[in-house]
Amino acid sequence: MLPDLDSKASYIGRLLRLTSGTLERYFGHRTFTHSLLLQCIAGLLAWWLLPGGYVLALIAGWVSHSWCDMMTKGGVAWFWPARIRCVLPGNPAYRMEVMGGGELAFLLIVIGIGLLMMPLAVTGTGTAGLIRGALGDLEMARGDYDRNKGTAAFSVKLSGRDNRTYEDVSGTYPIIGPWSTEGFIVDAGDGPRSLCASSNCDWHASHAKLERGEPMETTSIPIQGDTSQPPRSARCCARWSPWARST
Repeated sequence: MLPDLDSKASYIGRLLRLTSGTLERYFGHRTFTHSLLLQCIAGLLAWWLLPGGYVLALIAGWVSHSWCDMMTKGGVAWFWPARIRCVLPGNPAYRMEVMGGGELAFLLIVIGIGLLMMPLAVTGTGTAGLIRGALGDLEMARGDYDRNKGTAAFSVKLSGRDNRTYEDVSGTYPIIGPWSTEGFIVDAGDGPRSLCASSNCDWHASHAKLERGEPMETTSIPIQGDTSQPPRSARCCARWSPWARST
């Protein structure tokens, strides 16, 4: 919605009429707010202010919006302040009219693809898993682990350092279990290490990718017993304890 702030007819334009009216009057529709220049500036600011996943979502949504608008009759001034209009495809006969049949058909296709890809996004595989792996965000890796733990053996491929010695600890390590709310306990070979994105653990991870190993099978065996009395061994130990005192 953000690029359409330069049109009073858009949803966000109706919410912010003063801003949209000013942008439309001085720049026109599908110019400044759809431009590569503004997208680069916004991306740099977002990279500085926001977590990596939010930056990717912002830039992907903004750029794809401009590219989809290139399929319309008027195109987009993507290289603003140059007046040249970018269109896709070059033949006007194959471009879409706003709210026309072609645009609605394209929308239905995109929705259908999104529904098909949703199960992959939930399981952390497919395109969504590749994107999260490329981002290397430890919090995302922990979220994938929490959703799928117990189904397979997991390891984490990380780039990082030891918080005490500053030694490089980059490599792939088996995950023993979760640590705190956003980290892992990993098997370092010579013992367990806590892994997080801060200095409050053994190892600091600047980049972390969750890797799925062999499938795991969990078997539950119910055990029933008399819980009204302590076990005989416990009574025996209590009776012969050297610290026990008679009263």
